[in-house]
Amino acid sequence: MAEREFYLRGNPPYSEGGRLKLVGRAGTGVDNIDVEAATQYDVLVMNTPQANSRSAAELTCILILCLTRHVPHAYASMKAGKWTRKEFTGEEIFGQTLAVIGLGRIGTEVAVRMQAFGMRVIGYDPIIKKEAAEAKNIELLP
Repeated sequence: MAEREFYLRGNPPYSEGGRLKLVGRAGTGVDNIDVEAATQYDVLVMNTPQANSRSAAELTCILILCLTRHVPHAYASMKAGKWTRKEFTGEEIFGQTLAVIGLGRIGTEVAVRMQAFGMRVIGYDPIIKKEAAEAKNIELLP
């Protein structure tokens, strides 16, 4: 720790001193960092709120697809040595409606990606303006 000038994971042991100047957090917020202790030791705390937005949206889309196609249940069935194919047919998402609650960075990215599968997207967000939602082809709910 004494030789580091930056720290990228968890709460560093500030009391050890050393050359630490920066604690970085990939993502929104710094609630998992002891900002008070960092300030006491003149250590800068920063975050990168947009760093994980795209990957979080991609994971969300993958999970939607997995659930729609019953992938977790099919996996469990196969692991148990069974394969009841009719139970795992799933549904097509083309033409279906996806409701997104929260149209911030991640919600909007999810909406745009799921439209590529032919889904209609409706959304709710008390902050986003109707014009911004319409620009992304999202029907904003009141």
